[in-house]
Amino acid sequence: MSSIDITIPDGKAVEDCVKRAYLGKPIERPVKLTIRVVSAVPRSYTDNHAKACLAGLEWPAKYLDVSQVCKSLEGLAYDDIKRVAMVDAAKVYGGENKIDVKVEDLCY
Repeated sequence: MSSIDITIPDGKAVEDCVKRAYLGKPIERPVKLTIRVVSAVPRSYTDNHAKACLAGLEWPAKYLDVSQVCKSLEGLAYDDIKRVAMVDAAKVYGGENKIDVKVEDLCY
């Protein structure tokens, strides 16, 4: 089973980050995507509110279009969007805005 781990910093194009992280041929078998969107805690939050966010007691309301991330990886990480068999996506608070994507080949 092969996998690709990609971190997409805030403001960077998904395609550019994938091209730098993955230089091989697109996967031609079913894949699982694990997408983790990390949002920085807003500066306007009080210290207690920020600590609660980082402890996982509050979820970010930042917009996440999972289908856009899936389509952005087509032709780069896998050959066709139809290859996406599983998606595990979450939005959490953290230190910086970024998207972590893991593409796993489901076939052995």
